[in-house]
Amino acid sequence: MFLKSVEMFGFKSFPKKTGIRLDTGITALVGPNGCGKTNIVDAIRWALGEQRPNMLRCDRMDEIIFGGTQTRKALGLAEVTLTFVNDGKFPLDFEEVEVTRRSSRSGESEYLLNRTPCRHKDIVDLFLNTGLSSRAYSLITIDMVDRILDSDPQLRRNFFEEAAGIAKYRARRNLTLRKLSATEDDLLRVNDIILEIERTSRSLKRQAGKARSYQRLKQELKEVETFYLLTKFDELRKARESLEAQKVKLERERDYKMEDLATRQEDFQRRKEELKEKETVYSALLSRLDKTRDEATGIERDLAMFRERKKSLEENLDRLGKDRSEIEKQIPGVEEQIEAAVRELQQLARTIGEVETKLKQKDESLRVGEKEVSSMLLKRDDLADKVTKMLAAENDKRKIYLVLEAQREVHIGKADALSSESRDLANELRLLSWHLYQGISQVDWFSKNLKSYEARLGQLKRSIEDWKSSSGALAQRERELRQKALTARSELDLLKVFEERMEGHERSARAILGRKKQTSIRTTVADCIEVPDEYVQAIEGALGIGLSTLITEDETDVINSIEFLMKNKKGRAVFAPLSLLRSTSTSQMPASNSVIGLASNFVKCKRPYEPVIKALLDNFLLCRDLRTAFELFKSGAYSEYYLLTKSGEVIEPNGIVRGGSPSQQPLLGRKRRIQSLEKNVVALEKYRNNVEHELLKKEVHTQKLQAEFARLDEAYQKEIRKRVELDSWVSTTKYAIKNLEESLAKLDQERRHGDRELQRTGKRKGEVEKEIEGITSERESIQLNLSSIEEELSSKREAVRKTSSEVESERMELLKLRMQHDRLRDDLAREESSVGMLREQLKKREEEKSQIAVEIENTESLLGENENLNTAINVNKAALQSEISELESRKRERQKRIEKSENETELISLELKSHQEKIQDLRIRLMEVETRGENLKERASEELGLDLDEVRESEKVQVDEDQLETLRTKIAALEPVNMLAFKEFEEADARLKHLVSQKADLTEAKDSLKKTLRKMDQMARSKFMDTYQKVQGHFKQIFSEVFDGGQADLCLEGDSDPLRSEIQIVASPGGKRLTRIDLLSSGERALVAISLLFAIFLVRPSPFYILDEIDAPLDDVNISRFIKLLTKMSRKSQIALITHNKRTMEAANSLYGITMEEPGVTKVVSVRLREEEAESHAELAPQTR
Repeated sequence: MFLKSVEMFGFKSFPKKTGIRLDTGITALVGPNGCGKTNIVDAIRWALGEQRPNMLRCDRMDEIIFGGTQTRKALGLAEVTLTFVNDGKFPLDFEEVEVTRRSSRSGESEYLLNRTPCRHKDIVDLFLNTGLSSRAYSLITIDMVDRILDSDPQLRRNFFEEAAGIAKYRARRNLTLRKLSATEDDLLRVNDIILEIERTSRSLKRQAGKARSYQRLKQELKEVETFYLLTKFDELRKARESLEAQKVKLERERDYKMEDLATRQEDFQRRKEELKEKETVYSALLSRLDKTRDEATGIERDLAMFRERKKSLEENLDRLGKDRSEIEKQIPGVEEQIEAAVRELQQLARTIGEVETKLKQKDESLRVGEKEVSSMLLKRDDLADKVTKMLAAENDKRKIYLVLEAQREVHIGKADALSSESRDLANELRLLSWHLYQGISQVDWFSKNLKSYEARLGQLKRSIEDWKSSSGALAQRERELRQKALTARSELDLLKVFEERMEGHERSARAILGRKKQTSIRTTVADCIEVPDEYVQAIEGALGIGLSTLITEDETDVINSIEFLMKNKKGRAVFAPLSLLRSTSTSQMPASNSVIGLASNFVKCKRPYEPVIKALLDNFLLCRDLRTAFELFKSGAYSEYYLLTKSGEVIEPNGIVRGGSPSQQPLLGRKRRIQSLEKNVVALEKYRNNVEHELLKKEVHTQKLQAEFARLDEAYQKEIRKRVELDSWVSTTKYAIKNLEESLAKLDQERRHGDRELQRTGKRKGEVEKEIEGITSERESIQLNLSSIEEELSSKREAVRKTSSEVESERMELLKLRMQHDRLRDDLAREESSVGMLREQLKKREEEKSQIAVEIENTESLLGENENLNTAINVNKAALQSEISELESRKRERQKRIEKSENETELISLELKSHQEKIQDLRIRLMEVETRGENLKERASEELGLDLDEVRESEKVQVDEDQLETLRTKIAALEPVNMLAFKEFEEADARLKHLVSQKADLTEAKDSLKKTLRKMDQMARSKFMDTYQKVQGHFKQIFSEVFDGGQADLCLEGDSDPLRSEIQIVASPGGKRLTRIDLLSSGERALVAISLLFAIFLVRPSPFYILDEIDAPLDDVNISRFIKLLTKMSRKSQIALITHNKRTMEAANSLYGITMEEPGVTKVVSVRLREEEAESHAELAPQTR
């Protein structure tokens, strides 16, 4: 199998459809940087199913679609097609296999396999274990070379697993793990549901029993309530009659009271009107009296106010005289106090000046002392910092000393432990080596035994396939026969149904034929004639509904049948009584080549029915076709005949034409078709039974072969499992021996390293002791100097503190003097303000005294006028009061009479109201009784289906209410009751059984999946270790060839399981002693990676490889080695490589020049090379650029 061609359209820099045809051998893709060479690699990787944008050098998948240039529009679709020549590696019956992938900007993606749509999974499964998947080792770029050596053990593992062919196992294992997880989740959910349903089922069982008791008590309560309701209904009926009698009596008494009340109310109303007139006069007098009183009160109030005002003014006048005398006395004293305050202020100002001068001198002395103290503090702090740092350094050194002492003890203990461990490992290595020899011997025996099993299984498999092939052909034949028989039987059954139901006949004919036994009707025209298949449509077209014509003996049956149709309204029918029929055909028919003959000549029937056929068809001429019939009609030679065609068209003598498609349910030939189908069905069934019998014999023989194959296969699988287990054990043992050897070497290296560390620690310990002694001596000298500075600083601080105290004392004294000065100044200002205020007050008092004198004169004048007016108002008020007293006396008498009449009316109203309330109460009680009665009737009707008005007295039995209450109490005690518990319990029980069955199935499935996982792991582990060991051997060999010596190896680290451990590379070129692979140069790293890749290629060659500039870091010498390896690999696989190296180009069998004549658009130029033209290879590279 090899890659035949790559076609790209709309992918990255390929806007036009571009194809590259790849031959066997080496194909080189050359061209300048940035022209689109790597886009071809990306296209192949994408078509193989790559889903990660970063592997295609994109951020998003839609970036692979051509994005346009300055002269070209962007495309909306990308498509890549890979064509492979299939030599059997693909499980497809095609010589060539096309894999196509399309993607649009909308995100839609499509895969096609040989131009047939398929899934991404189908493409991935197709390339699994072929070395051609998007993540396999067949596509190698320069950055992958670096990742193989750097820190990507997963990439190395992917290559190894692809080479070992266990990628499919891993995919299946992941799928099985997901299934196992889903099964465990389902099992957990089923267990939870089962527990819940069991609880629910127990509860429903109890509820069902409770519901049964509830139903029984409810039925008993219904019977008791029936009698109880009857009794209550009778009681309510009697109570209603009694209440109605009481109501009638009270209504008569109410009517009498209402008449008396109306008379008294009229008298009362008249008296009230008279009283109202008197009250109007009385109100007018009271209003006049009130007005007079208000005027008198106002005048008296004014008099009192004037008297009070006069008194107040006189008092104010006396007060003003006294205030004036007092103010005149205060003014001289205040002026003397002002003079004394001015003298005291002058004295205080002189004292404050003296104190400020003294304070300035002491402040200067204090500043000098504080500056000296600050200087000494800085010096002390510097020395203290030095002491602190030296103490920290001393502590650090002492810690280092203690650490070194502890390390020395650890090294001594570790050396003893390493010696003991080395002895144990050596003993274990000898024991494992002996066991490994025994295991390898058993592996050889198993290999021979497995080959014999494989030969026998292959023979059985071929025999089974041969038998299955022949059985498949027979099964196909049996299915075809069964289908034919079913088709024929379906048609037969349908025709029989039509025949039985007389489908196709007129409704009237079916009705008469249905009562055939009661008449002498013989048959219908359709049932008595036979017509060749060629003329069936013609005769059906000629007869039409005449096919349903009923043949009778004479006119009696016709009369009876017509009466039956009219009576039952079954429609009309056509009858042919044999006793009345006459032929109406023409005696002679003109001869013509266009006429086939009379239609009656092509119909066969029994002799008694021939008159019927002649009567119906003798005047029908059968023509060759419709066009011929029209010509004959126009000629006029056959004007007496109906012209008939083979397809059933009819031209009547009057020119009317009938035609169209034939009936879907033809009457003619139906019976003959039924007989033919019956024979055909019998023959088909017989033939199918023979084929089925033969097929059964083949299947029995195939089952015997399959049973033998299964038995041998089971034994073979057991042997394989034993072999796999033994291989796994051998691999594990080899791995363990290798680990033991490596561990011994590491222990020896660690022991030597520990001795060196012990010597280094002792030497360092002595150096630290000397450093500690020097630091301690210097620190003690600094501490002595620090003590003397502390003593001097203390004396200075005491002198400064004393000066500071004196300064503070002087400042306090100065502050007191200033406060006293300010207080005196404020007092002086207040006294001066007080003198001004006193003089102002004295002036205001004089003005107020003159105003008050004027107001006293005015008040005395108003007081005389108001006293005269008050005397006149009092006389008028006495006259009004006398008149009002007389009116009040007459009013009281009338009010007494009205009150008496009102009391009598009120008493009657109360009695009437009492009667009305009693009547209303009776009405309410009647309504209640009627409502209760209606409720009882409604309740009896709805709950018991009983009409209380129609129940006979004999049916009414007294019921004990205690019995009824007892039943209700029992029912209430049971409530609430789930009446659906019966059905719910049955459903829950059925569901529980179903879930228990599901649980068993899930448990079985879980065990089966775990067993499958174990088998997969064993198989994958065996394949991986076998491939790993082969790659390891090839890697050592290729490395030695590439580097002309040196050592290289592969090792498994980390997990003890080979399937999870990391694959590490150890490489040391000849002449160098390197412990880490990252110390290699760029070229050496590339050669190591290439050696590993080619080692994998040798173990499991891929059909083709694509190498993207992996020779870039190599020099000329290493290029030669690389070409040698490349040429060797090209004999087994197809190789396509991207390169800039001329020597690599020379090794290629064909070249493709990749250019970009138009910016952003890649162009491919093909150049074929022949081996005999090797001298022209060097000139080709510049032509392709």
